Amino acid sequence: MIPLAVALIMSVFVPLGLGYCLVQLLFKGYSLPKPLSFALGYGLGMGIVSIEMLLWGILDIRFSLPSIGMPLLILLLITTVLYFYRRRDPNLSAFPLSDQKDPLTFTMKLLLGLGILYILFQIIFIYIRALNMPIQTYDALGAISFKAKVFFYDGYLKYTRNATVPDYPLLVELCETWTALNLGQWHESFVKIMFPLFFTSFLVVNYYLLRSMTSKYWSILGTCLLLSANFITYHATIEYRDIVMMYYNCTIIALLMWGSKNTKNGFLVLAALFSGFACFIKYQGPAYSMIHVILLAVLLTNEKTNIKNILKELLKFSIIAFGICIVSYSYMNVFHISRHPLWTNIQTIIDHFSITQQNNFKMVSKSFFYSGNWNILWFLLFINLFLNVKKVYAYPAIRFLMIATGLFLGWYFLTFTITSGFLLYNGGTADDFSFSRTILQFFPLVVVLIVLLNALPENEKTRS
Repeated sequence: MIPLAVALIMSVFVPLGLGYCLVQLLFKGYSLPKPLSFALGYGLGMGIVSIEMLLWGILDIRFSLPSIGMPLLILLLITTVLYFYRRRDPNLSAFPLSDQKDPLTFTMKLLLGLGILYILFQIIFIYIRALNMPIQTYDALGAISFKAKVFFYDGYLKYTRNATVPDYPLLVELCETWTALNLGQWHESFVKIMFPLFFTSFLVVNYYLLRSMTSKYWSILGTCLLLSANFITYHATIEYRDIVMMYYNCTIIALLMWGSKNTKNGFLVLAALFSGFACFIKYQGPAYSMIHVILLAVLLTNEKTNIKNILKELLKFSIIAFGICIVSYSYMNVFHISRHPLWTNIQTIIDHFSITQQNNFKMVSKSFFYSGNWNILWFLLFINLFLNVKKVYAYPAIRFLMIATGLFLGWYFLTFTITSGFLLYNGGTADDFSFSRTILQFFPLVVVLIVLLNALPENEKTRS
């Protein structure tokens, strides 16, 4: 019998190795930083695992380690051979590294050292807590682990129609089932390994996003700021989908920013794949994909790309992203699962409009400023925007991130207003905890904005 630790490592190694090789192959002759390749590869690999399991479920093939693992191992072997035989130039980098250098004083070096220790401490704490605490939160027990257990013990997807919220996207549940199949048992703590892994993978992406625009000093400081938000580190240790959605959604923003500089590398293809996977995580996934298309159009326009190439890239992105989206929702038609009645009728919207707006205001003010979820980072953002208005006009990257944050916030204001999915009309109170969870899915953009507003010089032309 394989020890649990070895089985757990194998459950991570197969999708990670497969994703890493595919990421490297996507960039053809270009080189990419190894940590970033692994961080992107984990998300790609887990997305592939979930889609494979979905197809197996639709075809009524029983979930087992051989039925799922063998195709993955064959694909891993093929991609590994192609990876080692591909021609690559280590001097030809696909990653736009910033040339900004800050002269480090003794105090700055001390802060840098303390920042690295703080990052390591937080990562160790997250893994210890995640792998020692059993599943305990309400949604995790009722809507996620229950279905994953059914898939593990019964082996078929069709019984999801009898579960809680049967129409909910299944990426997280299927990935947990994959881990349990490798373990050979349902382990209440170890099946959560994907959550800290997605989080640490995003920390790497976040570092490189900052590093593509600022110095190492500011990149590490920005990572520390992100870890100071208690809500994020908490969600990295529990079984909620929001941390997984945060990884895919914010990684897509980074990939779009990198890919718009050179549409011939693999960033935009990877962004489209991730956008499709995001549709398989939460209800709002398809809406996020539409926002991603809008943001890609904004970036390509800023790069003064001609209209023909803009339409070509948008079409390519949309075909990949919405193609995966259609596949990820196809199981509901196969198993005759009806959608959850999210949208209210017009009369209900009119009747509750004033209450809804009051609740929206209360939720926003409480979630942004009065909860301890985000430290003082929202305050820092607004203060820095006020003090650095010239930088907003000087840097397209800052304006783009503000547009992205505004689109995500605007989408939620719209859904909070015209749907019953996020509001609890229980004495006119709102579900502000749900709102905090939705903020989590794009909150790292706030930290990136804070860093850029402080790190970048007054005028872009003065950059070294």
